[in-house]
Amino acid sequence: MIYAIVENGLVVNTVEWDGVSSWQPPSGSAAVQVPTGTYVGIGSTYSNGVFGAPPQPPAGEP
Repeated sequence: MIYAIVENGLVVNTVEWDGVSSWQPPSGSAAVQVPTGTYVGIGSTYSNGVFGAPPQPPAGEP
């Protein structure tokens, strides 16, 4: 299963974890399971149980 590591409402990383083995997200963050078929990447938002799209780069930048 894929989990998003969320800090202050932003995804800072994603990890693959079985959800039961001994592991904890870094202090100050939470591991939130990503629903199957949902794209979540670094910079995506997370609020009230919903992931949002990562921010788009400013105009003129790749």
